[in-house]
Amino acid sequence: RQLKPLRAAPRPSCSRRMCCSRLAVVASVDSSSRANTATIVGAGISGLAAAIALRKAGWEVSVFERATELKQNAGTGLAIWPNGMKSLMQIDEELGQAVKDAGCCIETMGMKTLDGSVDMSNPSMLEDQYGQPLVCIQWSSLQQVLYSFLPEGTVTLGCKFTGYEVSGSDDMPGNITAR
Repeated sequence: RQLKPLRAAPRPSCSRRMCCSRLAVVASVDSSSRANTATIVGAGISGLAAAIALRKAGWEVSVFERATELKQNAGTGLAIWPNGMKSLMQIDEELGQAVKDAGCCIETMGMKTLDGSVDMSNPSMLEDQYGQPLVCIQWSSLQQVLYSFLPEGTVTLGCKFTGYEVSGSDDMPGNITAR
């Protein structure tokens, strides 16, 4: 499949094993139909959220994931701070509400200081101050919520991304071929 890039960006290098989420998006504009299309490599949280946002903006999106299934108990717990919840609500209010429903809004928490005392805080004030709560959710639950907001057939499992080739010049790349 050959796609014309909207913009070429260097892929970030990473020396630590699990330091960051890797998301590859290849986007194109089909001149014959004027349809914007995007191919997203990775059905993790970033890939699925990007797919939902692009679909809401009218793009045709395909997501390809190496795993053969989305596991129910994968990952750990995440804290989504108010700015993250605001972003989800901007993508789709129903999506933001579904994330709140699948997780839990934190109202009280305590942190142990170096001297062993417990410092209590009130994260529920975050909602008053920033308009959204602090939400804790299991990684796989968040992935399932995001996945459920995409039409059937958008995500293809069991596809390994091995690399890509760019044709053209540095100033004007012509095509990107994903492998």
